[in-house]
Amino acid sequence: MNVLELFDLTGQVAIVTGGARGLGRQMALALAEAGADVAICDLLEEGGSRVVTELTERGRRAFFGRVDVTRTDEIETFINQVVAQLGKIDILVNNAGMSSDGLALDEEPDDAWRKMMDTNLSSMFYVGKRVARHMIDRGEGGVIINMASINA
Repeated sequence: MNVLELFDLTGQVAIVTGGARGLGRQMALALAEAGADVAICDLLEEGGSRVVTELTERGRRAFFGRVDVTRTDEIETFINQVVAQLGKIDILVNNAGMSSDGLALDEEPDDAWRKMMDTNLSSMFYVGKRVARHMIDRGEGGVIINMASINA
């Protein structure tokens, strides 16, 4: 038995936040390779469109939404679009994140700190809460994976 047979995700639908580049892109591609259809959200529209092309070239259904994961209205719209286009949500990978400008602690603006914490930490709650509600209502459960970095 190979690894893909152990982790077969055929028929599953995954969301990856921050999926337009880097680790999020790699996770989206890996989920697709394992058989999942994948919806990604990010602020980077060009990168998101490229990843959707990569996913569909692998024979998967894919969807991109430009979403600010700190805005609950945008999250709810995206989740509704994913369900409308892909039918359900089985897996959530909370990966969206940002870093500071590298300023010294006493130079970091308060609003920049709030934005970073809202993106890196609070967004996991905002997105997770709404996806969990969908999973519970469906009655089939699901998986939520929260990623963190040195900034989170």
